[in-house]
Amino acid sequence: MIGISYHSGGMVDKPLTWVIEHLAGIGYDAIEIVCGPEAHIRTGEPLGPQLVKTKELLAARYLSTARELKQQENFEDAIGYYRKAAAKNPSMTTLCYNEIGTISGNLNRPQDAVTAFQTAIDYFYGHKESSQKNIGSLHLNMGILLGGMGQSEKAVQQLGLAVE
Repeated sequence: MIGISYHSGGMVDKPLTWVIEHLAGIGYDAIEIVCGPEAHIRTGEPLGPQLVKTKELLAARYLSTARELKQQENFEDAIGYYRKAAAKNPSMTTLCYNEIGTISGNLNRPQDAVTAFQTAIDYFYGHKESSQKNIGSLHLNMGILLGGMGQSEKAVQQLGLAVE
């Protein structure tokens, strides 16, 4: 339990998950105020179960916010939240960068889209953990984008990988 004090002098105890979910919705890493800088330990360092859970909950909240912003057509902010989700929980990298690529392509920023799709593909093949289980859709997205950019040979290669 974490004690939350109010300006009026009141105090209430809330579970860590409640605190994380509510602070994550603010739009920045307000969780550091409560959990301290340990909440920002670099990926790969040994973490206690609470810190791992903190990062997962924060990443899930960022992902949820990104999806809401995308639906509201607030694409720039959505991209930022997809990036934050992937940074907090790297197993979301493939999923998040696929979304960033799709948004970038729709915004007529093909090079940004290619970079994002390539990041998603590289993460998928380079790591055992990935929240994106269907790599074919990534190759399909990349192939369509490259075809639209006039890069036919690369497009055919990506489309070939999509059907494997």
